[in-house]
Amino acid sequence: MEIIAFLIDFILHVDRHLEAFRAVLRAWVYALLFLIIFVETAWSSCLPACDSLLFIVVALCGAGLMTGPWRPA
Repeated sequence: MEIIAFLIDFILHVDRHLEAFRAVLRAWVYALLFLIIFVETAWSSCLPACDSLLFIVVALCGAGLMTGPWRPA
């Protein structure tokens, strides 16, 4: 039952979990996103959830939780 409770919590509060993930991995998050986008564009649609991932990343950037070196925090 703990696994089900965790999955429900993850789905309902995905923004908090992604923020914690980003805080732990810092710059590696950007490298991972680059790799995912590169694979998705190079081998068209081999990653079925890439569109959802990009939507979440854009939402995090819009909220100011992820910034690049070109944008001050």
